Amino acid sequence: MNFNSKGEESITYDAIVVGSGISGGWAAKELCEKGVKTLVLERGRMIDHINIFKHIHAKGYTGILAMEHGNSGGGKQGELAVIHAYKTTSTF
Repeated sequence: MNFNSKGEESITYDAIVVGSGISGGWAAKELCEKGVKTLVLERGRMIDHINIFKHIHAKGYTGILAMEHGNSGGGKQGELAVIHAYKTTSTF
C-alpha cells in the first residue's frame, strides 16, 4: 500500500496517526502489526524514559514500580540488559 507513489520512499507513509494517547497509540500499534508504514505525531512533552522512575518518585508516588521485561531479549544477554536497565533508571 503506497498512497504517495511519487514521493521519496524514505519520507512517505501509508498512515499518519495524530496523537499517541490511548486511541492513537492503539491505532498505530494495529497498523504497524499489519505492516502499514505508520508515522505518529505527538505534541505532548518529551518523556525521558531513562529517568522515568526518578520523575514518578519526584511527583510523590511511593508505590511499587517495575519495568516490562518482554522486549529484553533471551538468555543471559537479555537478563544482563534488564539488570543494566534497572541500574540505569534507579540511580536517584
